[in-house]
Amino acid sequence: MACSKISVMSPSDLSTLTVALSDIGHEPSEQFLDAIVAQSLSPYFGNKLATLGNAEAVALLGALGRLGAEPDADTRRALLQECRRWLPIVNAEAVVKLGALGRLVAEPDADTRRALLTECRRRLPKFTAPELADMLVGLVKMRVKPPTVWMTQFYACVDAQLATYMPDSLTELLWAITVGHFHPPKEWMDRVMDQSELVLTRSSTNQVTTTVE
Repeated sequence: MACSKISVMSPSDLSTLTVALSDIGHEPSEQFLDAIVAQSLSPYFGNKLATLGNAEAVALLGALGRLGAEPDADTRRALLQECRRWLPIVNAEAVVKLGALGRLVAEPDADTRRALLTECRRRLPKFTAPELADMLVGLVKMRVKPPTVWMTQFYACVDAQLATYMPDSLTELLWAITVGHFHPPKEWMDRVMDQSELVLTRSSTNQVTTTVE
């Protein structure tokens, strides 16, 4: 597809195209990817991201991150503004957006960091297990490190839902803890590792059962 056609695509079609390219493992040329970034994110082209529904915006951001998109400084600032706009209504979809943004945005400014941590902490008890993992991954990718008191509450919220964690969420959680250089209590890590072993054992057993059937 010629880069010129990207400029006339609707925001929804642009999101669908980007997700499809990511799903099939295609590696677009740098010129092609730059054109997608410009049309979907750049403030100079109307920022089509802002016109998308939550699900499509999440999918678009995630796909661009997986494709290795590298927005310029102005576009990164526009993405941070989008992030700030979502903060008053932080919910499941916004948390996923935060994780996707983390793949595209470098370290945010101090005001955005404070706002992110404040709003996310206020809603920690309401997040599901996958949302807690997604949120911490997003913060780590944006180089936002919560303070100890924030993480103490985070650990407690994870503990409260530990039995519901599945392999994918546990993997994300452990990745964020490791890469973010957090130091949770040993007892907490022991419980998380025990849950990891449990769900992996269950997963292996289910796979064997399915194969036999």
